[in-house]
Amino acid sequence: MNEITQPTYQEVATTLRSHGLASSPAEVHGLMTGMLCGGLPVNGVSWADPIADFANNGEPLSDGLKTELNLLFSATALELATDDICESLELSLLIPETDLFEQAEGLSDWVSSFLSGVGLMGLEPHQFPQSVKEAFSDLQDIAQLGIDEDEDFDLQGDLFEQVLDHVKMCVLTCYLELVIAKMSKE
Repeated sequence: MNEITQPTYQEVATTLRSHGLASSPAEVHGLMTGMLCGGLPVNGVSWADPIADFANNGEPLSDGLKTELNLLFSATALELATDDICESLELSLLIPETDLFEQAEGLSDWVSSFLSGVGLMGLEPHQFPQSVKEAFSDLQDIAQLGIDEDEDFDLQGDLFEQVLDHVKMCVLTCYLELVIAKMSKE
């Protein structure tokens, strides 16, 4: 079996910078993941135009950039489709691996972009199952969170890990309810 490895945050950051895009890897990955959870087909490069609109002021992405970002898209799609993902919670969120402040900012960017990505799929939020509505509400709150310099840093680090796990659960809820449940009905 051919295994696709997700590029690192730094590799994607270098790719984006080398092609003149100002968006962060967290934003691009969040948007891609949101589109996948909203039902974007995994075949082809249907993700490219929304990424171009979001990260490149609507200008088409170069073939080289599409090739490099397709690796990220393919790895994300494969990871979501893994049978045991719900038990393992091994969903990768492309956020900085540096200090807690940058991680929290990256998570906020990732979550905001994820919500936008689902929104780009043209779904009607009022028709979402209750579990998805609750997940969206939680994610909207999480997108506003930050790290307080005056609070106990170790405690905030522990809380950040809990929030990160909760984000993964919310994303998986969206994927299971909006993609897998729909496929099983068809």
